[in-house]
Amino acid sequence: MKPSYEELEKRVAALENQIRQNQSTENEDRLKIAGKAAYDLIYEWTVARDDLEWFGDIDGLLGYAQGQISRSIAAWLDLIHPDDRNQLENAVELHRNTTKPIKYKYRIKHRDGTYRHLQDHALPLLDNQGHPYKWIGVCTDITRETQNEEAIAYRSQLQTLLMQMSMKFLTTPSDRLDNLINDTLMQVGQFTRADRMYIFRYDFENLTMTNTHEWCAPKISPQMQNFQNISFDMAWDQVCTHQKGRSFYISSVEELPDDAFLKPHLQGIKSLLTLPLKDQEGCYGFIGLDAVSESRQWPDSEITLFFLLAELMANARQKKHQEDKLRLAANQANAANQAKTEFLANMSHEIRTPMNGVIGMTGLLLGTDLTQEQRRFVEVIQGSGELLLNIINDILDFSKIEAGQMKLELWDFDLHRILDDVASNMAVPIHKKGLTLQYRIDSDVPLLLTGDPTRLRQILNNLVGNAVKFTHEGEVEVHVSLKQPPAQLYFLVRDTGIGIAEDKLAHVFDKFSQTDLTTTREFGGTGLGLAIVKQLVEMMGGDAGVNSTLGRGSEFWFTAVFNKQQGQKPETAARSTKKRSFQALALPRFKGRVLVAEDNEVNQEVALEILKKMGLDSDIAENGQEAVKALERQSYDLILMDIHMPKMDGLAATKKIKKKYRLPIICMTAGVMTQDRKECRLAGMDDFVAKPVDPAELGRVLARWLSETAGNAGFLRNPAGNGSTQADSPDKNILVFDKADLMTRVMNNRGLASKIRNLMLEKGPEKITAIGHAVDIKDCPTAYQESHALKGMALNTACPALAGLAGKMETAAGKADHSSLEQLLPELKNQFHLLADVLKKTAL
Repeated sequence: MKPSYEELEKRVAALENQIRQNQSTENEDRLKIAGKAAYDLIYEWTVARDDLEWFGDIDGLLGYAQGQISRSIAAWLDLIHPDDRNQLENAVELHRNTTKPIKYKYRIKHRDGTYRHLQDHALPLLDNQGHPYKWIGVCTDITRETQNEEAIAYRSQLQTLLMQMSMKFLTTPSDRLDNLINDTLMQVGQFTRADRMYIFRYDFENLTMTNTHEWCAPKISPQMQNFQNISFDMAWDQVCTHQKGRSFYISSVEELPDDAFLKPHLQGIKSLLTLPLKDQEGCYGFIGLDAVSESRQWPDSEITLFFLLAELMANARQKKHQEDKLRLAANQANAANQAKTEFLANMSHEIRTPMNGVIGMTGLLLGTDLTQEQRRFVEVIQGSGELLLNIINDILDFSKIEAGQMKLELWDFDLHRILDDVASNMAVPIHKKGLTLQYRIDSDVPLLLTGDPTRLRQILNNLVGNAVKFTHEGEVEVHVSLKQPPAQLYFLVRDTGIGIAEDKLAHVFDKFSQTDLTTTREFGGTGLGLAIVKQLVEMMGGDAGVNSTLGRGSEFWFTAVFNKQQGQKPETAARSTKKRSFQALALPRFKGRVLVAEDNEVNQEVALEILKKMGLDSDIAENGQEAVKALERQSYDLILMDIHMPKMDGLAATKKIKKKYRLPIICMTAGVMTQDRKECRLAGMDDFVAKPVDPAELGRVLARWLSETAGNAGFLRNPAGNGSTQADSPDKNILVFDKADLMTRVMNNRGLASKIRNLMLEKGPEKITAIGHAVDIKDCPTAYQESHALKGMALNTACPALAGLAGKMETAAGKADHSSLEQLLPELKNQFHLLADVLKKTAL
């Protein structure tokens, strides 16, 4: 029996020791005896002559007759595996100079084309000058040991690969299973050096099989298209073998008998292995490997691992079937919710269109001379219409949340503006009840936030609206504080109203909940408002609650998480409380021309009359196509655009108009779904007003885009490229001066508005000069302070364009970005000159 590898190592070490003890020996017989005893091959290499002398049957080891292998280094190198030759050539050169023993491994070619693994130990014999003149080496055949090590490593690596794939099968969603199967076939096929891997599915009802997945090595032609719905007759033995749970293995297709039925169908294949795929109901297919380039032997140990792969894929298929069932059930439930949501959305649109006429016309009717009885009748009609509209909104919002269709949007907004809007919305009921509404924001609360301003406004409108509804005298207060930096806020809405009984507090946020039936009869409502608030707040990463005492008022609170806009600096001065005792607000007045794109005649009349009361000239376009043509005949300052119109809808018209003209387009829509607004923004619309059109809300929206000096609004009134107005703002979408906003801020106190206007004209140049000096001397801290101060002045004076530029200067100074400061300074100066000219010409 051939000694073990460890024993050979010991014998080689003994031979090395023997050579060291007698380097001068030239006894050939002794070397032969040593070679025979070690079961290895011993050689001598004489450096000067470059020849080899072997002691042992090197020819027989490599499959040649005695003496067929030339005894030279060059001939020996020709037999070395290409990947090992460079290593051996370096070793030869090393032999000529070193005096140290050398040990290395390489592969050498057998006569049959295979390679043997040799381990080479060599020791030098030194001359009198200490130079190597001859090397004596021992070559050990370690082919079997190497193959065993490689086989063990191969199986271990294959097992690791399959374990990794098993984790992917467990974690990959079922809708990506096909991609994972293809990836697995590729990875396993490449690792095992197979030529083709594939999966077949059995159809026992029709007695056919189909190739569903396939991977092919480079230069191997795919066959999947040739194996679709083929008969079991072609491979009945294989089918029967798989049904028994066993592998089907043909090591050599060429050795099959010529009359074997399967042989004609395996043309081009040298070897194949297929393994059954089984689930709880039995065999449903198989996974296979083909060897095309050369015959392949798959040992039992490897086939066992392939069975593991088959089991992984079968389990993944079963998992997919279970997930598909669950998904089908979920989809059916979602489809029902979606159908409900779409139905409510469509109904909302259909109801809102006539409601626009009802509420709009009653609002206009209230602006005419009526008897006391007539006015009371019209107010009842209008109140009922508004209540119906609120009910529609609540039901629609609730259904969207229930169906998972409510999505939050991310937009930059100013917290002060949100609270101002909420306060303005409450103006009429607060005035009628003689209440006071105030809000205050703590000094450490960031004002410029990123989040969903529409939903925040909806939450506050609901809570403040409830507070006003249930308060007969006293006040309503909104307090905003910082719960946790950077922008987790705490909102408190406090009232001095009727309060809530302690036993009812736990249910106020429940669906369809009212504190009692008398409340519903007296105040109306669906009981959905607070439930919607609760769910919206939770979507914003917060919570909501209530504290109340019956007869002494309530405190509703909620938290919400926002992002803080970049470039803000903490304010050190405390923010003053804003308190308002509202009077009935008149509609704002504008100058300019507006195009109304609307196909409904009632809506047309309402829009024209409201715009007329606001001092605006307006024209009608009955569809998007007419709106585009109207712009070719007449210039407009703004377009009110309906979405659903014949011939060309509002979205298509907006896209076409925006390519040629630069002017604001306001969407008028009864569609309140989030997707509706996204589509409008993508089309290029600049703002929204919901139907039925509320004159006050329309006025607020128009104030963002128009002023009494419409020609100075900063928009191009003619087709693009035909020149701009004298008072163009650098940002074409921002007003130079927003008179309507200023008048709202000062509650229509013209004296106060004039005082603020004059202060801007007086102090503004001082700030501009200070900023310019700071930029010139590169004093960024001073530039920051002065820019911040100018921004505050501009915001309080309702000069958004100047405020925007001052804010950019502030941000650049905060970052010590002197280059940007130098670029922005001329724009800032020009903008102030524009503003000063507009302020001097505007009557307040």
